[in-house]
Amino acid sequence: MSISKSLAVKIKDCHYTCIDIYPNRNNWVNYQQFDGNTIPFGDKTYDIAIFSDVLHHDFSNIESLLTEARRVAKYIIIKDHFEYGFFSRKVLQIADFIGNYGYGVSIPNRYLSQDYYKDLIDKLGLLELNRTWPINLYPNSLIAGVIIKKEFQFISILSTENHT
Repeated sequence: MSISKSLAVKIKDCHYTCIDIYPNRNNWVNYQQFDGNTIPFGDKTYDIAIFSDVLHHDFSNIESLLTEARRVAKYIIIKDHFEYGFFSRKVLQIADFIGNYGYGVSIPNRYLSQDYYKDLIDKLGLLELNRTWPINLYPNSLIAGVIIKKEFQFISILSTENHT
């Protein structure tokens, strides 16, 4: 939610609505709880849909969420994680546990692989315009920077125009 608020401060005439499956415990402005399946807005209501560290928490529903985002927005921005096997999965699970402790957010059993992600966006007819990878989220933390490798993080910008 803070990403949307920050963008709205910096971009003139930026209007946003944040949605999540959890109740609004932080009194966020422009917040709406939703069922986790159907994004409650009309077709192409928004220019951009943002998923920030969301998709890996609902792995079985990723296709549906992205299909819904494609319906309501012209572009989709995804910030999420790639895993590369057992070690990276465990590191990401520990980081997720620490980051989500106390919020009731489930810890995923797996994360996206680069191959799965490419196949997914191709299957859904999305076009990846840009991918920023790797991302060093912890440049000033020796411990976090060594354990949580920059290859685990990515940002992807997708166009929702018909590319099939």
